[in-house]
Amino acid sequence: MSWSAVEIAFAFLLTLVSGFSIGSWRSQRRRGNLPFPPQPPGWPIIGNLLDIPSKSAWECFMKWGEELDSDIVYANLCGSGLVVINSFDAATDLLDKRSGIYSDRQAAPLVDDVAGFGYLVSRQKYGNAWRERRRLLHEHLRPSNSSIYEPKILEQVRRSMVQVHRRSADDIQNIFRHMTGGIAISLAYGLPIQDKDDPGIIFAQQASLAFTNLNTGPAIFIVERFPLLRYVPAWLPGASFKRRALKLGAYAVPFREKLFAEGKANLRTENAINSFASCALERARDSGKENVDAIKDVAAIIFAAGSETTYTTISLWIRAMLVNPEVQRHLHQEVDSVVCDRLPEFSDLKKLPFLEASVMESFRLYPSLPTGISHALSEDDVYRGYFIPKGSTVLANAWAMLHNEKDYPDAMTYNPGRFIKDDAINPAVLDPRKMFYGFGRRVCAGAHIANATLLMSAATILALFEIRKTDDDDRIDMGAQPGSLLRPVPYRCVLKVRNKAAESVLLHLEESLS
Repeated sequence: MSWSAVEIAFAFLLTLVSGFSIGSWRSQRRRGNLPFPPQPPGWPIIGNLLDIPSKSAWECFMKWGEELDSDIVYANLCGSGLVVINSFDAATDLLDKRSGIYSDRQAAPLVDDVAGFGYLVSRQKYGNAWRERRRLLHEHLRPSNSSIYEPKILEQVRRSMVQVHRRSADDIQNIFRHMTGGIAISLAYGLPIQDKDDPGIIFAQQASLAFTNLNTGPAIFIVERFPLLRYVPAWLPGASFKRRALKLGAYAVPFREKLFAEGKANLRTENAINSFASCALERARDSGKENVDAIKDVAAIIFAAGSETTYTTISLWIRAMLVNPEVQRHLHQEVDSVVCDRLPEFSDLKKLPFLEASVMESFRLYPSLPTGISHALSEDDVYRGYFIPKGSTVLANAWAMLHNEKDYPDAMTYNPGRFIKDDAINPAVLDPRKMFYGFGRRVCAGAHIANATLLMSAATILALFEIRKTDDDDRIDMGAQPGSLLRPVPYRCVLKVRNKAAESVLLHLEESLS
């Protein structure tokens, strides 16, 4: 989505009105004579607002760092500071080592207030409510609780393989979207899903698309700077941001309430299964400290984070297999050496280092969240002699970190072997998952579940299928769709059963699930 002339004019007029106050505000925020971090040249008053593209902004941020010869860049967005961190070392210094002041969230009136998604844990300010919700996440879904999430992953992955075998090539991506959504819904609410056209999965996809559309364009920054603009009438020319926010708002209440209510009702049936919601409700009742709002909020973020983002990452890995057949052949040989005439188990994964390396390389070359989720600075700070003002938005640009030639030579080439030494993962090579899942106190709490899902999905696909291009169209567009998520341009592929042994395994699997 590109910026319309009306939106640009609207943005300029709004900031022009407050131009003098913004200029004085920025000068007052400096500490002594310390400079801001290096800045790209910008326009008067609005600064760099129009310099950030609506597509692949992470590449723009990386280019700024290269042109300014700095791994930390400061941009002026209508008087508000945007700090972009382009190196792992700087991100560790600020977001990890100084996490006490770099763990807040910038107010986003369009998302939080107009659309009504401020309840999501990823959107909440750093404070007691956020800490309570993170504690709930860790209590129920910490890595040591693998007996809770591994069976759910295994069941949904295997059910999806049967669907791949039954259905056409045009359904492949929808099958994997249902797979990741099914895992998320089972973990969060303990609910089963339909194999095709499940209402909950379709709902999540629509909400994700609406969210992406809202976060594209200059107005999101303008309204962040001037919150009163959330009251602008939706019919006003240039106020398409308000119309997009209202469209997203139609999903906010159902996203939090509908599946939670269904999951709670399901607890009273003979089909009830354990989930985050059921365990959290039971523990809360036993302790006499039931906070249903907190449980709803955490369940919603498990559903949101565990469905669309994980699906996108799997889709990007499959695309990598399509265009790197020699890597796929190597992976088939490794899987065959460990898994013979059966389906993979979680205990097999540690014996498949090249498989893990292929997933790591997909994380690296095609990170589905290239700039992660923004942090906000709660106090003034000084770093390397630069002044970073309180209230600045801070982005860890994982794209730049994962495409630098120092850590990853020939960085634009897909090469899982870069992570392998002596037939094992080489600990000397920086693990891309450290950047992909975020930093500090805002690091993804479900990273271990997403990683387990990706590895088991990849191992099971490779054990059963060969990933091929379709006969009628062998062109694969390696581009991305607009938005803050690196979504691959839609592509077609065929998952062909590899051999008689794989076909036999699939038939037995289908019988066991029927």
